[in-house]
Amino acid sequence: MTALVDACQALTEPWAEILPPDDDRQGYQVIEHKPRILMLADMIGSNSGRSTAGGSLAAERNLINSAAFDLWQKIDSQAKEALNLMGRNPHRELIDTLRLVGIEGDALRATNAMTEIAHSRLTGRVEKWRADIELLLDPPTKKEIIGACPGCGESRVYTPEGEMHALIAYYWPGKDLAADCHACGERWQGVDLLRALGSHLGAEADYVELRALGVG
Repeated sequence: MTALVDACQALTEPWAEILPPDDDRQGYQVIEHKPRILMLADMIGSNSGRSTAGGSLAAERNLINSAAFDLWQKIDSQAKEALNLMGRNPHRELIDTLRLVGIEGDALRATNAMTEIAHSRLTGRVEKWRADIELLLDPPTKKEIIGACPGCGESRVYTPEGEMHALIAYYWPGKDLAADCHACGERWQGVDLLRALGSHLGAEADYVELRALGVG
């Protein structure tokens, strides 16, 4: 069982990225980063030079990164809701609220005051927040997958931009593969899980897009 506090720390603590050398004359590079939730905050104000501090954030909505703003709002509201269900009050700063979600959630699970199912779902939600932040920080190549989601059965969703396939595959050159269902939120991370998804879709859908990503 993944500790909820570990999932939250992936958002609230500094982290390092190891980059391979460009050529044989260079060594691996270690790049230090601030916490992912603060990187998301920086993205919100990237178009206007503002941070998330101060009361003018909503008023400047047209000048900021709306995708980052919407994700911040979603994480903020869902983290507060989780703490309220635990009987705890959220902190003023989102980063502190997230830390408390991890600590309190694991403590409640350890005393069986939170069920394993509820704990697993909350951990999965926090891990999805991390994935959503990373999608904004490092946008991948996207490919729509024709077929129905194995979980919810949906094949198409409707967004403000119009109708689209529910299953979307993501590819980062030299990195990992993933696919999301935009109807129910289920995620397939890594080649093995995407191969399983492709196998499921094989009899009923054309999954040429998965094969184009090296999965099949």
